[in-house]
Amino acid sequence: MSDTIITSTDCEGFKRSATSLLDIFHNTLILSHIVAYLPPSSITKLTATNRALRETITHTPGVYRHLDLTTVKRVHADLGAIDNGGEIWRNAQLDENLTEDEFYAGPLRGLVSTLQRRNILQDVQTLILDGLSVTADFCHDIINDPKFNVRLLSVRDVKNLNHGKLRGSLQYACRPGRDGSPRLKGLYLFGPKDSVSAAPQSATLACGSSASVGTEWNQRSLGALTKTLQSSDDAWWDVKGCQLKRPIPSEWANCLLACSGVIAFDALLCQGPRHRNSRVAGSGNVFADQPAAVATYSLSGCHGCGKAPEGMTTPGSHAVTDLPLLAPPPIMSSSLRAATEPSSTATAFVPRCADCIRERYCHCCNKWWCEACYQLPGQGPQLEPAVVIMDDGDSMNQLEEYMTLQDVAPKIKSRVSKSCWECGNSCEDCIDKTQRVCKKCCAGYCTVHNEGSSAEFCDWCVSRGRRMAKSKGHEGSPPRPTMLRDIRHLHHMRRRAGF
Repeated sequence: MSDTIITSTDCEGFKRSATSLLDIFHNTLILSHIVAYLPPSSITKLTATNRALRETITHTPGVYRHLDLTTVKRVHADLGAIDNGGEIWRNAQLDENLTEDEFYAGPLRGLVSTLQRRNILQDVQTLILDGLSVTADFCHDIINDPKFNVRLLSVRDVKNLNHGKLRGSLQYACRPGRDGSPRLKGLYLFGPKDSVSAAPQSATLACGSSASVGTEWNQRSLGALTKTLQSSDDAWWDVKGCQLKRPIPSEWANCLLACSGVIAFDALLCQGPRHRNSRVAGSGNVFADQPAAVATYSLSGCHGCGKAPEGMTTPGSHAVTDLPLLAPPPIMSSSLRAATEPSSTATAFVPRCADCIRERYCHCCNKWWCEACYQLPGQGPQLEPAVVIMDDGDSMNQLEEYMTLQDVAPKIKSRVSKSCWECGNSCEDCIDKTQRVCKKCCAGYCTVHNEGSSAEFCDWCVSRGRRMAKSKGHEGSPPRPTMLRDIRHLHHMRRRAGF
């Protein structure tokens, strides 16, 4: 084979025809899509490589629109006691007039001052502070200070946050006599922070090892794509069941009610007929005697009628401020519509609190029955009193007649019952699938939570080999009917009694 000879003229032509990184970044669309997925440290290193590249990045609007500070080591300082922790974020000795909020917000305030000096702070519209040391005074400045232009704020699982002061700041910003609407449109607070996948171990790259650099970035791209595909199911819409694991205080329900229509949250208010703030309060023969409460469950339609008294929540049935914020916060946009818009596979749901679905909800298959399809015993104005007062002149025959009428009256069949403490309240279908009676010791057990059990024998009999060893006098004989009747499960007893 003949060797190809490349002259100096050809090299100059290759250099002129090659596209550099600066040429790519001159395209604003490409630059915004690349920088949006880079951490702040990478953007800083990128601007330090070349003056022309620095001018291009810093003078392009929207480069710092989405700012995630969870990857910045400077604000991850582990603040201990106030007396010896000041040197973490400033060299001078702590002032005696420094408050506790100012101390714990020191790392963030120092970084914000740097961003303001570099004219970056006014471009930030989405701010992620998950897991950092964030105080209520710092959140108050973000909500009300004109130097901030934050529209979406995420403070999930933060430390040193006074929730009472934060509620006061939010209610002050959403008061009826306010001058205009606050800049903040969405607040991520109640859900868990997004899990951060482990970054690939950076190898020691020699000069000119472009193949290793390409391999590393390919691994990062593959990891980001895998994470995106795995988290495609949106909470509330695609995932039904319990959405908020931690209990939400009633004070937050009043705050969400005060901010309704102005600021959206990653949680919703329960609109069941038991709450006075619901538009269907008192419907379905239910007393509306409960204050506002935060919904912690996302449910499908009622198993009986397929609907709900308050209606189903769909993307087009409510305003964007009345829809839940979906995690993670959007990267390419800071609008409230982008933060609340579900995927194309989203299904309608009903937000309910735990009290509204008590004794109505199956914790195994997420089925539930609404107030119109299932009236709980003891609820409703049409029920008879449980206590009967009789005069001295009343005869025993009248008492016997009353008791006979009570026995003849139809009894409401319970939709759910608790046969396993770990499973919780379950419907009849789930109980028939998971609950068994051991053929050896005749004890009831759950096939899900009794590890080591089988479809015929409990874990105690299986672990001790009792299934293989036949006791004398009972070889091949089934358990006595009286024994089975005495140890029958609670749901069978209730079913036979008609509850």
